[in-house]
Amino acid sequence: MDVDLEAPTSADSPHATALIWINRVVESDDSQSWYELNMTLRRWFVQRWISSNLDVLNEPVANSSARDKLVDLLVGPFGDDHALFPHMWSVTRGFVFESLGALLGEQLLAGSRPRTVAPGIEAVPIFGATGLQDDGGLRLFGPGADGGSLVLLLSHEQEMWFIASVGSWLPVLGWPPQVQELPAPAVD
Repeated sequence: MDVDLEAPTSADSPHATALIWINRVVESDDSQSWYELNMTLRRWFVQRWISSNLDVLNEPVANSSARDKLVDLLVGPFGDDHALFPHMWSVTRGFVFESLGALLGEQLLAGSRPRTVAPGIEAVPIFGATGLQDDGGLRLFGPGADGGSLVLLLSHEQEMWFIASVGSWLPVLGWPPQVQELPAPAVD
């Protein structure tokens, strides 16, 4: 995956965080990319994985944990050390790859938005560079170009940016976990 890290962003910007996170996921930097998800999204991914794989609760390494306890173990500070983490992460990583779709393998750029989605939440559209016109260092869509993208939502917590969603939705925790689709004006 060719990610343009020279885009006009700073290391502490949501744009740079989004591009670097995608690169880490694609490059299989599992632990780092896992902890760059905010806690709600981590819990949502684990709940989704358990809901789709109820037999995992019977695995010896689950130690007969109740599903909420297993969620707590996997999202905790040493969750990536748990024996069930590799399978859970491979399913989660597959979800991210599916979300990236046609953007996989392209040089990626982060777009900008003139406003936030909500306090502490920024939408960062991720585009493939193919088909964009260079206008003096500013890349623009040409007339009639399709602006297909993936929107990542990022949350600003503890003076850092975290991935809050891989798409234009917010995770809703529960059994089974749900998503709350955001209206187009909030993320366009």
